[in-house]
Amino acid sequence: MARLLSIVLFFLVCYPSYGQLVKRFSFTHYGVSAGLASNEVTSAYQDETGFIWIGTNNGLQRFDGTRYKTFRTKKDDSTSIPNNVIIQILVDKKNNLWLYTADQKVGVFDTKNFIYHEMKVKVRDPALLNHGKRLICDEDGNLILLFVDASFVTWNENKQEFSADYNFIPVPDDWMVVDIIQQPGTKKYWIGTYTGTGVYDLATKQLNYTGHNPQKNQFIEKLGSIPLARGFLMDSKGRLWFFTWFIGMPLIYAYDLKKNELVLEKYNLGDLIRSYYEIGGFLEQKNGTVWVRGLGVFGRYLEKEKEFQLVYNGYENEQSISYTRVDNLFEDREENIWVCTNTNGVYQFNPSSQFFTNVRQINRLNNRPGDGSVMSFIQTRQGTLLVGTWNDGFYEFDKNYNMIPLGIRGIEGNPFAWCLSLSQDSNTIWMGAQPGIYAINQTTRTAVYHNPAVLQNRTVRQIVEDKYGNLWIGTQSLGVFKWSAAKGRKKFDDGISQFKGVPANLVTKITIDKNGYIWVGTSSAGVFVIDPSIDKVMLHFGMEEPPERKLAWNGTAGALQYDDTTMVIAANGIYLYNTRLQRISGYIKVPETIPGLIQAMEKDRNGYLWISTTNGLLRLNPRNKIFIQFD
Repeated sequence: MARLLSIVLFFLVCYPSYGQLVKRFSFTHYGVSAGLASNEVTSAYQDETGFIWIGTNNGLQRFDGTRYKTFRTKKDDSTSIPNNVIIQILVDKKNNLWLYTADQKVGVFDTKNFIYHEMKVKVRDPALLNHGKRLICDEDGNLILLFVDASFVTWNENKQEFSADYNFIPVPDDWMVVDIIQQPGTKKYWIGTYTGTGVYDLATKQLNYTGHNPQKNQFIEKLGSIPLARGFLMDSKGRLWFFTWFIGMPLIYAYDLKKNELVLEKYNLGDLIRSYYEIGGFLEQKNGTVWVRGLGVFGRYLEKEKEFQLVYNGYENEQSISYTRVDNLFEDREENIWVCTNTNGVYQFNPSSQFFTNVRQINRLNNRPGDGSVMSFIQTRQGTLLVGTWNDGFYEFDKNYNMIPLGIRGIEGNPFAWCLSLSQDSNTIWMGAQPGIYAINQTTRTAVYHNPAVLQNRTVRQIVEDKYGNLWIGTQSLGVFKWSAAKGRKKFDDGISQFKGVPANLVTKITIDKNGYIWVGTSSAGVFVIDPSIDKVMLHFGMEEPPERKLAWNGTAGALQYDDTTMVIAANGIYLYNTRLQRISGYIKVPETIPGLIQAMEKDRNGYLWISTTNGLLRLNPRNKIFIQFD
C-alpha cells in the first residue's frame, strides 16, 4: 500500500465491545508462501546496508525486500549457526550481528562472509548457562548478557568473552535482575529486580534503591519498591516505561523523569482486550510514538488521551493482521514498523502513512453494527460530526469519533441523509433526505422538515445555499429546483420551483465556485454552470459541446474549485477548466489498469485530488498526473 499524506477519511466503523476505537492499518504480510522459513518469527533487525535479518524457529534469513537468503545449522560445520531456533537478533554499535539461539549459545554472525563465531560466556555458576538470556547494548556500545531473573555478565572486546569480571554496574549478589537500561544522555543505569528498581550512577559510583537512596532519586522514593519492573523503555520525552504483574494482571507505568511525575500508573489493557494477555515490551518510533506488544497485545499510545489504542487483530483481507503473540517490533530507516509474530510470520507497515480510521455506526433500531455506506458528513459548531448513511440512517459522533445520541429535536425516525451543507450564516445545516429537506439549527439543536409537493416525494441528492440565501436542490430524477428565500420566507413551499435550464436528470453534485456560480453535475447530461443572480445557464460541458468545453462522457461526478483559475470536472476522467481562458486546458485519463467509474472527488490542503470510484479510492497529483490506488 502506498505512502499517504495525513488526511482523514472516515469509513464509519467501530466495535461496541471496545471502550475506544480499534485502529486498522494496511499491512504487507510476509509468510512461508512468500519464502519465509517459518511463520514463527522471534526477532528482526536492519543492518547498516539495509538488509532485514529475520530470526525464525527454522533458521536465520536475510531479506532484501524481494528475496530471502536462508542460513541453517549444518552438521560438522562449526561456521554455521549452532541452532535453527533464533531467539534474539541484536546489531551492536559496531554493526556486528549478534545471535542468541535456543541451545543457549551466543555468537556473532559475519554478514559479509556468512560465518558464525560463538562467543565465550564465563560464569561462576554453570547453572546460569541454561538460564533464559537477553542481549542488551547501551548507548556507549557496552554489551550486557542478562540471565533473566538472575544476574548478568559484560562483554570484553579484547578478551572476546562475557564475564562478571567486566561488570561496571555493581549490584548486591542477592539481586535477581529482570531488566537493565541506560538512561540516554547520562551515565545512569536502571536495574529492575524481583524486589524493586535500582539506579546506578556510573559518574558518581552511587547505587540508589529503596532504603538506600543517597542521591534522593524521586522515582526511587515513589516507585522504587515496585517488584518485577521490566520491559524498560526510555523514550525521547524523558519518560521511563515499564510493566509489572499484580494479581495475575500486567500493569503499565510511565514516569516522566524530567518533571518527576507519573504519566501512567497501574494502567491495564483489560477493558480493551477482555481475555488473558501478557505484555512483552515497548518500542518508540523516531517520531516519538510509543507502541506496546505481547501475547494478544499490539497497540500504540495516544498522547492526548493518555491511553493505548489497539491495532485490530483478525483476518479481514490481505492487508489485515492476525496474530497470537507479537514477539518483536522494530522500525527501519523508512519508518516502517516490522511486526514479528509467533504464528503468522512478519508484517510490515508505515503507521505515519496509514491514515484510515474505520468508524462504524451502530444501527439504533437493532443495536447491531451497521452496514450502510456513508453518503454524507459535516462537522458542527460543537465539533461533532453528523453522518448520513444508506439504510442505517442519520448519526452523530464526538470529536474522537465515538457514536453519541443524536440530540436534535425535530428529526423523527431515522432519515437517510444524502447530503449535508452549511448555510451562508454558518448556523443552518441543510440536509437532503429521502425524501424532503431538513433545516438544522445548530444554535438551538432543532430541525424543521420540509417536503414540498413539487418535489413529488423524490430523494434530494444535493442541496446548497448561494450567496443570496437561495437554495439549489438536486433530485434523484427530476433535475434541479430553486428555492427563493424572498418567496419562501413565510411559507417554505411557496419559494420552490423547478429550474428549467437543467433537464430532468439525476443530479450527482452541486458546487458553488469562488465567484458564486452554481456548478451542477448530472448522471447523463454533463455539467451546467448557472449564474444565480439571473437564473441563467451560462456554460454547459458535454459530449456535444465545442472543444473548449467538450467531455468524452456525459456522466459526471461533479466539479470543484481547484485554484483561483481552475475548476476540476470529473467525467470518467479529470478535466481541468481554465476559467480565465474559458477553455479546458488539460485532461487526465484514469489508467486502464485501474477499473471503476468516478463517483466523487475532493481536494486536500496539499493539492492532491482524492477520487472515490466504484472500485476503490485513488489519489491524484494533477501536477505530474500520477494516480495512486488504494484497494
